[in-house]
Amino acid sequence: MRFWKAFTRILLPCAVLLAWLAASDLLVPFLDWILLGLFVRIPGGSLDGYTPIIVAFSVWIAFSRLHEARRATRQRATLDLIEKAESTEHYLQTQAKFRDYVSDGEFLKLMPPRTEALRKDRRLIQQYLNHYELVAIGIRKDFLDETTYRDWMRSTVIQHWNEARDFIQFERKRRSFDGSEYDDKLYENYQWLAMKWSTTPSERLRGLPNLRAENLTRHSPVRVRTLLPDGAS
Repeated sequence: MRFWKAFTRILLPCAVLLAWLAASDLLVPFLDWILLGLFVRIPGGSLDGYTPIIVAFSVWIAFSRLHEARRATRQRATLDLIEKAESTEHYLQTQAKFRDYVSDGEFLKLMPPRTEALRKDRRLIQQYLNHYELVAIGIRKDFLDETTYRDWMRSTVIQHWNEARDFIQFERKRRSFDGSEYDDKLYENYQWLAMKWSTTPSERLRGLPNLRAENLTRHSPVRVRTLLPDGAS
């Protein structure tokens, strides 16, 4: 993955530069300039023999500026996401519902929900967690700036993952009562992000807060019992 990211960061700027040169009818002169710099020495000039270095340095500057522009774009997109999410009525509604269930310790009622009102609450909780999943996908795909979002939301991301841990595990197992089917793709990117941002041993040695996300696997138990069907004892 790291190799592919590094490869695309070189290949994509090259493709963009060549496309722009071709659209501007500058591709042939540009190639001529490079070839001239690589194979022809400028006679009698003070830059004799240094043209290849100058060309390489110029290309490096162009690529660096393009990389910085892409990073600035990701940062703006991340800040826009934070601002829009935290100011929309629907997000605030799902966030409030999540906090209510956390503070009251009532996730048990949603595993499974037995009334229409509880099913509505379950959908709101799912939509709130979907927001984190979407952010994690954006970070993983390099559409959003990880550093910016981490500085703002690291502790909250990990805390909410741990608070929703049993609910998520129940949702992953809900296809069958005996847990024989397990949907480990559900919120897998959110889990990846929370685990990645957990405090490492070296960070603890430096005195940073111990933030540790709880891992979930097929065999992780749901630590609260589910409600029995009506009439069961």
